[in-house]
Amino acid sequence: MRKKILISILSLFIFLSTMTFAPDKIIELPKPMLKSNKSFEQVLSERRTKRAFSVERVNKRILSQLLWAAQGITDESRNYRTAPSAGALYPLEVYIIVQNKGCEGLENGLYKYIPNENQIEFIKPGDLDSSLANVGYSQDFFARSPICFILTAVPKRTTKKYGERGYRYIHMEVGHVGQNIQLQGTALGLSVGIAGAFKDQKLSELLDLNEEEIPLYIMPVGYPK
Repeated sequence: MRKKILISILSLFIFLSTMTFAPDKIIELPKPMLKSNKSFEQVLSERRTKRAFSVERVNKRILSQLLWAAQGITDESRNYRTAPSAGALYPLEVYIIVQNKGCEGLENGLYKYIPNENQIEFIKPGDLDSSLANVGYSQDFFARSPICFILTAVPKRTTKKYGERGYRYIHMEVGHVGQNIQLQGTALGLSVGIAGAFKDQKLSELLDLNEEEIPLYIMPVGYPK
């Protein structure tokens, strides 16, 4: 009897050891910092668009800080965010592609930011850098960074209130968010690039977007080369 139990336990152990467990879909991020070693004026003076990145990895603390700067909550009672939004309707979404094994503790793949909880959702695994390189018009530099931010919009969130003029507000808002990411990256000693020229359909397919959501901005981030 004891021998059968031992054999069963051993068989179960072997079975479990060969299984590949899926990563958690919802991933908690460290709380953002509210202080920096650089003054705001210094950050403004140092801000530049960069297109070359080292192979050094970022960590979850850095990723969390950048995401918070992009769309983090700054007023929990009203869910106001770091960037202004017409009517506080927040049409933007923030996706992150982790590539080149660029973030400690995260596997390569596509993630989406959840502002209210300061979490990220794991959308799909895979080495997406080659696919990301194919969405640009001779601008594949955003496939060589450790992480890449992609900003999208769901226009109807804004246009249902403001009509066609809502599209102007959306374009203003993505500029606010892009600048936030660049300034936060500068404060952290990172290089941040921007790209607005890309093949919309290919990028939408890469992100698995539906017809109501459109891509607006690509922002690769990493340490200076």
